[in-house]
Amino acid sequence: MADGRTNGGVTGGTVEPRDWLKSSLALLSMIGFLGTIYLLSVHEVKEGARDIIMVLTGVMAGIAKDVYSYFFGSSAKGNSGE
Repeated sequence: MADGRTNGGVTGGTVEPRDWLKSSLALLSMIGFLGTIYLLSVHEVKEGARDIIMVLTGVMAGIAKDVYSYFFGSSAKGNSGE
């Protein structure tokens, strides 16, 4: 391919904007998930907010799972069979 995807998104020493954006969003979501887990372990959750906190924690866990499976699963570069 002539658009730079054959060598990991690097064309002439520069990184395509989509690559750093994907990585930045993935890093941000992982930091958010780990931060949520840390805050839940440090602070006590009030009984009235427990349900919404558990739902939001589940959503953050789903996002972290999607990021992990994208970067290390079948979508990872080199594993896609292209």
